[in-house]
Amino acid sequence: MEDSLDYQNLVEEHPWLIERDHQCILSPDSDGFLCGLLFSHVLGWKIRGFYDGKVLIVQRDVDPKECVFLDLDIFRNAIKSIGHHMVLFNKNHLPPNWNNYDECIQLNNLRGFDFNSDFRRKYPLGTIHFLICLLDDQHMLNSLSSNSVWPLLFADGVWNNLFGYTENCLDWLSYMKILNQHSLLYPLVGTETPLGIMNGINTFLRTRDSFNAVGFFNGTTFINRRTSRTGDKLRISDGAGSPINLVANAGSVNVHNLERDRVVDFISFLATQTGWGYLPTNWVWSNLKLLRFTKDNQQSLNVNNFGNLLAHDPLSLAITGGVRGVEYTLETPSRL
Repeated sequence: MEDSLDYQNLVEEHPWLIERDHQCILSPDSDGFLCGLLFSHVLGWKIRGFYDGKVLIVQRDVDPKECVFLDLDIFRNAIKSIGHHMVLFNKNHLPPNWNNYDECIQLNNLRGFDFNSDFRRKYPLGTIHFLICLLDDQHMLNSLSSNSVWPLLFADGVWNNLFGYTENCLDWLSYMKILNQHSLLYPLVGTETPLGIMNGINTFLRTRDSFNAVGFFNGTTFINRRTSRTGDKLRISDGAGSPINLVANAGSVNVHNLERDRVVDFISFLATQTGWGYLPTNWVWSNLKLLRFTKDNQQSLNVNNFGNLLAHDPLSLAITGGVRGVEYTLETPSRL
């Protein structure tokens, strides 16, 4: 369909993409952490909160609507965001409020991909890979640490996707100009052998697991319960959507010290791997405002029920392709 992504055109249409000193809100996982480290390191952005689809925590005196949401596609035309979920059901039947994504850099939307026709072609990388390509194209990032290959392969399961969805990955790698040997991300796919990738990722996974959660704070007490594969995540809500690991503090909340410390340790590990320093003054873990939302799902999608869902003005959504159809978040009981 297209030869390659026009990064310069994106910057001209959305100049905030490469502006300095923005405040941002991250997804609470390795992709989000890497995005925060990169833009803090290169552009001086300040991380002011986290959003997981059920709970948002943001610095008390900061308006989340003035922040850029990184690794998050926000369905609000006044809010800037960058994400890569599949969010459109049928491109031939756009909902009336589809312009809510006007300030969202949405990778699948850039190529006009929808669930109905293009689900197998959906974006297979992480937000961090797009941001590196963007800064590379704008000559704002000159090199990557050789050790950064491993967190970048890990983010959003890229190492699995390269071999599980090979044709689609090659298509996107070409579209994003990563197959150009001058691309900073070329070493991600162009130099390591399969055995080298397995050994490198295995080492990274073992290190990730050393940061696994040893429990959680339920609002009144800390429950000791070691949980596997959580080392790369900040946990701020449970499966039912109730806040966890947040300690009340004079009308605000703080991230529980045990959760904060292990997550900061993991982020610091990512910083050593990438060379993008963790600057404590650019990250916030206390004096936070807590916003609680309602996350739900719509099964068996069709044009009508997808349009009806969007008429309820969800804050964010993602079409998963499974029996759950689309997961979405409504601004209730809290509102931005």
